[in-house]
Amino acid sequence: MLSATTDGLAVVPVNYRFDGDRLVLSAPPGLEELAAASGPVTFEVDQHEEGLPWSWVVVVQGTLRVLDADDVDASHFDPPLAAWSADGGSPYLELVARSWTGRELSRHHQLIPGADGC
Repeated sequence: MLSATTDGLAVVPVNYRFDGDRLVLSAPPGLEELAAASGPVTFEVDQHEEGLPWSWVVVVQGTLRVLDADDVDASHFDPPLAAWSADGGSPYLELVARSWTGRELSRHHQLIPGADGC
């Protein structure tokens, strides 16, 4: 995940799950402050599996909202959304999407005609 801060750009690794309605992130401790202080953020995920003729990439732009413990049951995701830290002190965040884009790519990373996004 990428965010602009007063100190410059912040790139933060996160665990994530999409439940059909929202993108929920598990982040390193301290990200609540970044969520409160930052404006727009960008989240990117891609997938490529050996032996398949394609891969994909999705980019989501939006803002972060810190979730209360009551807002998230990490175990209902399949597979469960792993906490970032072993002590369970990881914040859960929702990425409130402003835009979603996606591409399916051929093995040679050429755009496939008709795969014009999500």
